[in-house]
Amino acid sequence: MSSLHSSEGPFGFSMRQASKRVPDSAEKTVRDIRRATRRHHSAEEKIRIVLEGLRGEDSIAELCRKEGIG
Repeated sequence: MSSLHSSEGPFGFSMRQASKRVPDSAEKTVRDIRRATRRHHSAEEKIRIVLEGLRGEDSIAELCRKEGIG
């Protein structure tokens, strides 16, 4: 009986490999693109967004959609 590694599922194969059939290089490319295109908010923008949320005029979900916050 083989021992299971922490990254392996109960049947001896990686759950990541079983559910996704995307090469690691493609995953790395997608991660790199997302990291490079991530928005950077200034301190002033962050304060404005928080204050707008505290005002309660719009729901937090609406505010996040408007600001492009995931």
